[in-house]
Amino acid sequence: MRKGGTFIHEVGKRIREIRKQRKLSQERLAELAGIHPTHMNRIEAGRINTTATVLQGLARSLGISVAELVDVGAQADAMEDEKLQSFARRIRQLKPERKKIVLDVLDVLVRGG
Repeated sequence: MRKGGTFIHEVGKRIREIRKQRKLSQERLAELAGIHPTHMNRIEAGRINTTATVLQGLARSLGISVAELVDVGAQADAMEDEKLQSFARRIRQLKPERKKIVLDVLDVLVRGG
C-alpha cells in the first residue's frame, strides 16, 4: 500500500469520516465506545493498532457493523457506483440516435474489442 495508506491509517480515516457524518466529536465517540479520548485520537490518526473489542465498541457506537467499519474498499466502491449511476442518468437523457452510439461504443469497450 502507498505510504501513509496502511490498513491502520485507512481504518482510522474511515472512523473519522463516519464520526463526522454522525456529527460526533472524538470525545463523545470515545465516551460512547468506552475508551479514553487520547486513544480515540491515536486510532483516527492511524498511530496505533487497536483491539477487536475496541473496534466492536466503535462500530456499535457509530451504528454500523465491524465489517463496515474496517471495509476501507467499500467507500471507493460506493463512489465508483455513484459515478456509474450518474453516467447512466446522463445517457438516458440523450436523444435516441446519440444514445445508440454511446451504448454501441460502450459495448465494444466492455467486450475488449
